[in-house]
Amino acid sequence: MRTIPTSLYHSSRPPPRLATICPLVPFCVQVHRHPCLRINQCRAFLKPPSLDSLFATSTPLRQLTHTRVLPYPCSSVFDALVSVDKYPSFLPFVLSAIVTQRDQNKLPARASLKVGYDAMGIEETWDSIVSAKEEQGIIEARSAEVEGGNEDGIFEVLKTKWQLHDIEDIRRQGVGLGAQTAVKLDVEVKFRSSMYDKIFAGVEEKVAGMMVGAFEKRIKELAGT
Repeated sequence: MRTIPTSLYHSSRPPPRLATICPLVPFCVQVHRHPCLRINQCRAFLKPPSLDSLFATSTPLRQLTHTRVLPYPCSSVFDALVSVDKYPSFLPFVLSAIVTQRDQNKLPARASLKVGYDAMGIEETWDSIVSAKEEQGIIEARSAEVEGGNEDGIFEVLKTKWQLHDIEDIRRQGVGLGAQTAVKLDVEVKFRSSMYDKIFAGVEEKVAGMMVGAFEKRIKELAGT
């Protein structure tokens, strides 16, 4: 029986050196099985999926609304709402707030906010585009990252809108009750993860009211009443 040379099984040439490989960049490795036979194998290193993507399904757009009449002039309510850098001192879940850009009237136009909610295991930082119109009594904020196409955050939609309306002095039995402001808060939120959405569903009815209540307390402190 003819003996097959061992050289047919193993190449005497050393394996090629591999260059440093950068993640996400496909690369080719030459595998030498025989001096006359080369096989090119292509592999791609991909970024592992995030936990959010594992739980991601279609989630509903949640719309929250809360209205309340506050016993303070519209200007005082407006000032509290646009004092974004003060939010961490009185607004629930806000860990930090930094105004990064102001408009020609020195009102916030862009801000970076960081929120955290232990019960949901959430800690998120995002840029917010702010539009404050004092004459109309409207303050709107929306996530800049969502509009920029960032798909890494937990929110697919995040918008807030405050509407303020002056109420003329009310007199009852000859007693002036002073200036009052009708406040309406609208919130639109849509999570990328169904897990976060289900947890939020248990508290959504309280969130808007909690925010308005926090601002009312803040205005009361500033007014010294």
